[in-house]
Amino acid sequence: MTIPSEIADDEELGRCVVSKRAAHRAREGRGLAKLLTPRQGERRISVDRLTIVPLADAIANGHRVAAARQDGIIRTSGQPSRDVEFRGWVTLSAQSARDAGCECIASPIEESAGAGNPYHADIVMPESVLEDDLERVRYAQALEESAAWREGETLSDRSGCEPGSSVGIGALGDAGRAGSVRGKSAGRRPAPGQWRVSEGGRR
Repeated sequence: MTIPSEIADDEELGRCVVSKRAAHRAREGRGLAKLLTPRQGERRISVDRLTIVPLADAIANGHRVAAARQDGIIRTSGQPSRDVEFRGWVTLSAQSARDAGCECIASPIEESAGAGNPYHADIVMPESVLEDDLERVRYAQALEESAAWREGETLSDRSGCEPGSSVGIGALGDAGRAGSVRGKSAGRRPAPGQWRVSEGGRR
């Protein structure tokens, strides 16, 4: 399969979640913005292209991410964390991310020791978030408006779903949507830059 280099508006993008605590909150539609907030000094949010990634690959990648996080914790503290385990994804469409003022860029990870990810992508916030933490949070809140929780699944969880099939909501129809939980807010916030108007004008 040839992987498109451009991300279509209707592609579902998923942020892998490997914290049991964060997943519990996300199932209730809480804390999605925090999961979609880049680290301080960064503006990229690492995601997978769930509409086109084979289900087995999506799950395997989630477990790799959890294993890498656990390795880092063990190196720091000397013991594993009970909280770290692949649980699922926070998802939203590329169109929703773009509507929130972000870019969606395909950024495949080259194969290295069996750990490549050709379905990797980044949601990229504007450069303004690098110098303004409040702006970074606001963009995350705008992304949260269209975000949903998707439960991590094993291959046996899907009757009639072949290992080579994709995991995206668009490919799963109503069955896929049944496992989704939307963010807590139903209304749309204004685009992040619009907050500047009430704070003394845009920068």
